[in-house]
Amino acid sequence: ASDVCFTEHTDRLAPGDTLLLYTDGLIENENREGKEWGRRRLLKAFRGAVRKGRARAVVDEIQDLAFAFYDGRTIADDVTFVAVRHRPPSSGPTIV
Repeated sequence: ASDVCFTEHTDRLAPGDTLLLYTDGLIENENREGKEWGRRRLLKAFRGAVRKGRARAVVDEIQDLAFAFYDGRTIADDVTFVAVRHRPPSSGPTIV
């Protein structure tokens, strides 16, 4: 669409930093009472999950909490998210 504006941002992740990218469906889908999961719940889930260390744990935790909140309601918008964690070079690659 011609009314969409994108901006570019560059930053560096330090070892131990975790980046979460997500679509609006993750926070805007509603439960049976019509409440959105929202950014506050996402941030709380992210903060709890990131303590577990691995990006896979962050994804699993957020997925479990979000879908429990939706409580089996039909999802009206896509739910897409990716977690990236910067690991020290000496730890080697991990494929999940």
